[in-house]
Amino acid sequence: MHILILNFHTSLPIFKTVEQMSKISGLGESKLRELMSNGEIEFVSVGNRRLLTVQALWDWYERNKTVCEEGAMICL
Repeated sequence: MHILILNFHTSLPIFKTVEQMSKISGLGESKLRELMSNGEIEFVSVGNRRLLTVQALWDWYERNKTVCEEGAMICL
């Protein structure tokens, strides 16, 4: 018996439009387009569309997050 577990990272379709990724991430469409234009987030061009992956968003997050010291009440 095989069990298939789908989570947020493997949800289909793999490639998402800016509009779809905006709904998923909470980032605005304009901000996502700005990140793509500045080369801050990976995307693929297909025709006149620019498509993103959830992994690309996580990669951007990992590069830009603020890391707090253990036990810190406030992160700067």
